[in-house]
Amino acid sequence: MYVVRVEPEASAFLYNAAAGDFIIKSELKFVFRPDSHAFVLRQDPFGEPIYVAINHLKVDPDYHQMRFETVGMKQKTQYQLIASQKCDQSFIRIIEAVGREGFEFKDTDVDKINIIFEKGKVVRINCYKRIEFQLTDTLGITREGENLILAQQQPFSRKIITRLEIKNNQIICTTQETTKVYELNVQPRIIQWLAELLN
Repeated sequence: MYVVRVEPEASAFLYNAAAGDFIIKSELKFVFRPDSHAFVLRQDPFGEPIYVAINHLKVDPDYHQMRFETVGMKQKTQYQLIASQKCDQSFIRIIEAVGREGFEFKDTDVDKINIIFEKGKVVRINCYKRIEFQLTDTLGITREGENLILAQQQPFSRKIITRLEIKNNQIICTTQETTKVYELNVQPRIIQWLAELLN
């Protein structure tokens, strides 16, 4: 059996129910498949994606490690994912919870949410709200050095965030000059996972 040990440096949480996308990247790319109500592993051995089931999932009680097996291209592979960063530990919890309890996209989930991490730090957050095909709100955050920057379009501004939190169903970005509140229109489980990642 082929053994792969992975210690992520770059990670991401990508959610867009309207497009049927729920993706967790923790160096490896885990894609939620509605037909199985679980995450599968996406592989690109020849440039074309293939999706393989995650078998024999074992998670350490402290979520610092996840082990599983896949069978793809007539080869069995054992993966060991080492989660030294808090975000990757949260991703392990999410993958395990979805595998145990299932998950369903909801028609009321209208936000597209992308959160990118590097070495455990948030480097980008993008949220887009579309209601009846109209873009009604956005949130754009990037990292510059040790600071998170709130970028707004109308009027254009870039401000250092002094506090970022999720409270109830809101992402609250506080700067020295103002507070930007982004209302999340997604199901409670997604809000719970986002709070775990960002608070």
